[in-house]
Amino acid sequence: MAPLLSADAVASHFREVLSCTDELVTKWSSLGDDTNKIQPFPDLNLLNLEATTLTLFGKKLNCITADGPPHPMLQAMEDSTSEAMKRPTRPKLLNFLVYGSKFRRATKAMRAYAQDVIDYRKANPNPDRHDLLWAMQTAKDPETGKSLTDSQVVDEIISMPIGSSTAPCAVAAGILFLTQNPHVVTRAREEIDAVVGEGELTEEHIPRLQYMAGVVRETLRLSFAAPGFNIEPIPREGDKSPVLLGGGKYEIAHDQAMIIVLAGVNRDPAVFEEPTAFRPERMVGEAFEKLPAGVKKWFGNGKRECIGKHWAWEFLVVVMTELIRKLDFEAAEPGYAMKQDGWFNVRPIDLSVKVKPRAV
Repeated sequence: MAPLLSADAVASHFREVLSCTDELVTKWSSLGDDTNKIQPFPDLNLLNLEATTLTLFGKKLNCITADGPPHPMLQAMEDSTSEAMKRPTRPKLLNFLVYGSKFRRATKAMRAYAQDVIDYRKANPNPDRHDLLWAMQTAKDPETGKSLTDSQVVDEIISMPIGSSTAPCAVAAGILFLTQNPHVVTRAREEIDAVVGEGELTEEHIPRLQYMAGVVRETLRLSFAAPGFNIEPIPREGDKSPVLLGGGKYEIAHDQAMIIVLAGVNRDPAVFEEPTAFRPERMVGEAFEKLPAGVKKWFGNGKRECIGKHWAWEFLVVVMTELIRKLDFEAAEPGYAMKQDGWFNVRPIDLSVKVKPRAV
């Protein structure tokens, strides 16, 4: 699966991510003055599910502009992950009698989503499309010669929208930061207009949008959409002496796992001047290169670093560039202060903004 999520492989889906993003831009642009006060996160959630399903599995859900309730996969993801977090804190009997039905319904809905994707590809074969679903269904283990079972393919399909659900959390936070810092929007638009002009955004433009890269990095820093990750000491044969950190200031047991909390790391005043300020320029060029590696861990660390980091980066850059380029956002509640919740990702809650087409 990893080669199908490499930077080069992800780049081949650029136009699909862009087309999904522009669906959302069109939806928000068409809102009248009476309806242009929105909570952006639900629509961004739909965008993420649409883009994930299209780019990785080759099926268009058409859920961004669909009438009626949101796609059932989204609620199922919410219910299953919240239950997965809470279940270890309850007696097993209580989970079974009271909460088990919620967990089973969510699991059933997620597996139905995955099976629908599989059935669609079977009914609409495309031998030239070598995407992630193709790899899951055709690749064989080089040592055993075995392929994933049908049930395992379903499991892996489910894991991708869940894993990418941090992306809309980051974009929602980014919209908040932009409404609070209009000078950032002005500078970003100057760069976008100079690089892209009046034409369509292309993959070739992305490396030249250096300030936009800084906007995305600073958004990741302050939003910490993925809240942290675990690290463990490297095993040492026969050595049970403590691990020393901070020049010996801290002692950690030789087998003690730790959780790195990114909300603290990313706001370390020893590294960042005015650590809670939104300053994309500190995430660009030489200033970014000089930052310690430890404050660039938005996608995790080591062998367990996010397998979809290249997909996530492209999604974030494309979406935020198109939103800044084509839409004007205004705080609906100027006094709004960041409030966040989440299970394994963190998102702004009760955030409302006014949106309209960019004034020319």
